[in-house]
Amino acid sequence: MQMAVPHLQSFETSVDTDTNVVTITALHRIAPPVLEWSVDTVTTYIISDFGIKIHVKGNPRGLRLPRTFARIGLTLTLNEAYTKCEWFGRGPGECYIDSKFSQRFGNWSMPVSDLFTKYEYVQEAGNRTDVRWVSFSDEDGKGAIKMSFGDQKGCSFMASHYTTDEIDATEHPYDLARWNRKEAIVRLDWAHQGLGTGSCGPKVLPKYELPVKPFEYELFME
Repeated sequence: MQMAVPHLQSFETSVDTDTNVVTITALHRIAPPVLEWSVDTVTTYIISDFGIKIHVKGNPRGLRLPRTFARIGLTLTLNEAYTKCEWFGRGPGECYIDSKFSQRFGNWSMPVSDLFTKYEYVQEAGNRTDVRWVSFSDEDGKGAIKMSFGDQKGCSFMASHYTTDEIDATEHPYDLARWNRKEAIVRLDWAHQGLGTGSCGPKVLPKYELPVKPFEYELFME
């Protein structure tokens, strides 16, 4: 499947001077460059003195839609000051929806540089699932940014110093040094398909698939 690319269609802003709340609504079309399907999304940012609430609503449409998605969520970049990660959910090791029982529920803390699993053949890694909240700060715990999924179940996050393109272009762990960036690439996933064992066994079981259909989720940043 080709990489889907987001295109901003329009946006509008409003300010409530009584409550000091700013609302930004952005419409995107996310689509592979040459195929005939897309995902239309409406993302609403509600900015107040308490933080930022992000609400996303998506609608897949078009011809020959894929049967499943790999993930549905947001990706952001944090500057080099954010070296420490804390979260409540499954851990301390990586896990996905179809391997989550290998990890325990709890409060966990780890340097961002240790979250990524360096497999012998480099691949996407480091996901933590069933997460309620995750925060990033400097090594002394200062300047924290916290992202909360509320009572939504099955949410995930991953953070590393490598982009998806950089991981795809690397074969062995020692080659990662050429990409190692100081900023943190963070994914906040509302839903994530299981990995299965397609490289050496059966594919993802149907109950762990992420079917293509309209979706809606939100998270809170403070």
